[in-house]
Formats: sequence, C-alpha cells, structure tokens
Amino acid sequence: MNVARKQFFELLKKIVQIAELQTAFLAVEECLKITNRRVNALEFIVVPRIEYVVKYIFTELEERSKEDKFKIKKILQVKKSIQEREELESAQLQALEDGLISAFEQNDENDEDDDEIGEDERLFG
Repeated sequence: MNVARKQFFELLKKIVQIAELQTAFLAVEECLKITNRRVNALEFIVVPRIEYVVKYIFTELEERSKEDKFKIKKILQVKKSIQEREELESAQLQALEDGLISAFEQNDENDEDDDEIGEDERLFG
C-alpha cells in the first residue's frame, strides 16, 4: 500500500506539472494568436495604406515638379518676349530719333534755302 500511495503521489505531481505545462501552452497559444492577428493587420492593412500614401505623395510631388517646370518655362518666355518688345521699341525709338534729327537737318538746310529765296523775292518781287 505504501508503494501504491507513493506512486499515486508521484503520478499526482506529474499530473500537476502536466496541467501547469498545459496552462502555459494555452497562454503561449493565446499570445501567438494575438501576434498573428497583429502581423496580419500589419501585412494586409497598415502596410498597404502606408504604401498608398507614399505613392500618393510621390505622385503629388511629381505633379508639382511638372507644374513648377511649366511655370518657369512660361516666366522665361514672358521675360524673353518683354525683352524682345523693349529692344524693338528701343530700336524704333532710335530710328525715330534718327529720322527726326535728319528731318530737322534737312529742314534747316531748306530753311537756309528759303531765306535766300525769300530775300531774292523781296528784292525782285
């Protein structure tokens, strides 16, 4: 009987140890389930959202870059056309001034001739 009692208590201790191990395994299993849920959430929800946001930001930056290039091109074209217009106006003004100067010079020469003619007409007129 003592031997049976001894074996019974040893088996009882082993059963308790097995129960403790089973409880620990259940706790580990629950932690694994939670971890798997988190991994799946990251893999299928969070990461795709972040990738979408990164792609959207990249697209927006590219679009802004294109817009900036277009604006710069347009500004340079406008500056060039303004500069060409100013050069043309300056050339026209210079030509007009040159024309007026030569016209005045011709007018002065004609005035001198008119003075001579006028005096002759007064004398003979």
